Amino acid sequence: MRYLLITLVLFFGIESVAQNYQPPSRERVETLLTKLETCKDALKDLESSLKYMEDNPGKFTLQQYNEAKLWRNMAKGCIDDTRRDLEDIRKDYPGWFSGPNSVMNLGRGHEIRPKDLDRMLNEVSVKINKVLNRFKAIKSPE
Repeated sequence: MRYLLITLVLFFGIESVAQNYQPPSRERVETLLTKLETCKDALKDLESSLKYMEDNPGKFTLQQYNEAKLWRNMAKGCIDDTRRDLEDIRKDYPGWFSGPNSVMNLGRGHEIRPKDLDRMLNEVSVKINKVLNRFKAIKSPE
């Protein structure tokens, strides 16, 4: 009787813990990754704009230059905040990020994420279609 009681308590305890596990929202993670890429692109554009302004100082006012520097700092802050949010999710759900669907690690720091894999497959598909279209242009012998 005692073993039955212990078994029931363990069973219901494990079941309640398993039901309460909530993995992170994939949409939230994808949104954060998209935001990170957008901030990186903005930072890259702003740095090239600042370089252009520094090379051509007569075309821009000091106010425009300072405003561009402010926007660059905001883009850096955006990147830092987004990375911090992603790192918090990684700390809270370590097993989720190391799952087979999250990242394919190819060694030497080269990782392929599902979005990257999809993009690369689409690029290959476009190249294959271009080659096949070239073959259609070739006249067959009569």
